[in-house]
Amino acid sequence: MRMLVPVQFEFIKKLDDTSYCKDWLHIEPYTGFIKPGEKCDIKLEVYVDKKTACKLNSGEDKLYDILVLHLEGGKDIFITITEALLLLLESTAEPLIPYNLHNVCLSAATNYLQCKQIVMQLPETRRTVFLYISSFLQELLSHTQDNELDAKTLATLFGSIFLRDPPRSRDDCHQRSRATQITFDKKKAAFVYHFLVNDQSDFILGR
Repeated sequence: MRMLVPVQFEFIKKLDDTSYCKDWLHIEPYTGFIKPGEKCDIKLEVYVDKKTACKLNSGEDKLYDILVLHLEGGKDIFITITEALLLLLESTAEPLIPYNLHNVCLSAATNYLQCKQIVMQLPETRRTVFLYISSFLQELLSHTQDNELDAKTLATLFGSIFLRDPPRSRDDCHQRSRATQITFDKKKAAFVYHFLVNDQSDFILGR
């Protein structure tokens, strides 16, 4: 017979670290007690101000972290912020770039300046998230010898996330041919690609 027992959890510091997470990350709650049959929602909030942005742009810090979730009497669970971020972006009601701007983005996909103007028009929160994720991806690309990633692959992946298709009925799916979908996906990737291969530091700092 399997018994259900309460669990005590806590995000703990990694070896040689002074805190359980980076300064730009806030976890609430970072520790807690869960009884059998109960659940606990944990909020991860990324906040980047000008001070943090300077460290990121100078290379002193990176928009990357690994969290260690300790379960009393159990195994430690390692969580990468990247995976959590992807899950978050894919689960939102609307993609990072709103549906009403998708056609404009696809039309401008071959022109970097036009793409940049579109991003500038995004609401501040969406614009900030878009730019800092792009900065994070650029950081990943600076280590291609280790991670074997390339800009086109990341642009294709994040193009489908930033410009996620709206929910469609079965009839809509049949009407859109595979060739048309491939064209759309290429334009999405082209839009994101601009922000992976061009310097965005002045854009991020608002200069």
